[in-house]
Amino acid sequence: MLTRRSFLGTSVAGLGGVALTHNWISAAARIAREPARRLVVIELRGGLDGLAALQPHDDRLLRVRPTIAKPQAQLCGIAADCGLHPKLSRTAARFHAGGLGIWRGVGHDAPNLSHFESRDYWDEGRVTAVRSGAGWLGRFGETMDADPLTMLAIGDGALPGSMRGVLRRAPAVRGLTGLALRGPDSRGNQLAPLQTAAIERMLQASKGDSEREFLSRMTLETAEAARRLGAAESLRPKANWPRSRLATDLGAVAAVIESDLPTRVFHVVQNGFDTHADQAADLDRLLAETDSALEAFLAHLERKNLINDVLVMTTSEFGRRVAESGEGGNAGTDHGTANVLFFAGGKVRPGLFGNAPDLGELDGSGNYAATTDFRSLYASVLTHWLVADATALLDGSFAAQQVVNA
Repeated sequence: MLTRRSFLGTSVAGLGGVALTHNWISAAARIAREPARRLVVIELRGGLDGLAALQPHDDRLLRVRPTIAKPQAQLCGIAADCGLHPKLSRTAARFHAGGLGIWRGVGHDAPNLSHFESRDYWDEGRVTAVRSGAGWLGRFGETMDADPLTMLAIGDGALPGSMRGVLRRAPAVRGLTGLALRGPDSRGNQLAPLQTAAIERMLQASKGDSEREFLSRMTLETAEAARRLGAAESLRPKANWPRSRLATDLGAVAAVIESDLPTRVFHVVQNGFDTHADQAADLDRLLAETDSALEAFLAHLERKNLINDVLVMTTSEFGRRVAESGEGGNAGTDHGTANVLFFAGGKVRPGLFGNAPDLGELDGSGNYAATTDFRSLYASVLTHWLVADATALLDGSFAAQQVVNA
């Protein structure tokens, strides 16, 4: 026999337990079909080396990074005191065109060098040892009278912590055809007509039986969500699209944005930034993939006249140590603290913001201090872009930085 628990645990692939209540089920009939602002979060997982992505013109850095630091002449100059990594040339061009905001020195006042603890801080938007289990975007999603596809994680099929809610969780899929019902007679992620008719009859007959009503509605809505999401696949951009996992996932995001789906918040991830060794080669490859994928995505939105409706932001759980470790080609960097965040879109506030890293004042581990609290950037996104109550969602008041001009 099916139960609510067994359905959520085994019957749905990709939903990650969308709901513990079915309040959202009828929302598809209520949600307004009007242009909405979209947020796309790109998680650079593992700890982006912000000092390499945006390298300061500082001789002290060259002395402690003899292998991995780039000569100033190779950097993509964006300001008098720093330049972008040479593999971020398209990103630099967009910066000069006024389509990019870069924030440096981003972190918080209680740095933790553990991937897991630090990722929890960034996911929840809370710097505390007490975990709530709900992410800052998940809490935002629960404030909305929302379609089940209002938020969407595309990538490895795992729900990011930032999208976890208390009562509801966003779908997490590997691709646009990855949301599926599992059953012996399901066809192409859809229920066969006879199955659908039987479940509809069960729904009609379920008055007073909350468990049966839940299962019936959940099954029908999951099948419909799978159909709608899969239909967006035909809009995926293909011509001259970069070949990387990040580009593939951003192509899926572009297709959903171009479709009539009401998805407001997206999450994609690029793995591999935990560069303890062989950093020079690995970071060259990773940043080249980031650069080409992001530019392809933004250029596509421009061609479709959608760029003003989209804000892209990057996150990463921490930066890297100032000094390199290891020798020669094996050199890398250990876990650090402060980092650099990128924002892009048609309404982004362009420019370089935040204090340059003070490499003369390092902590006992050899890391420089953050000067911009990441929660103040979250507060700006929530308040000025998603038009939400940042104080309530972040469990505190953080002076919102201006990351958008709208």
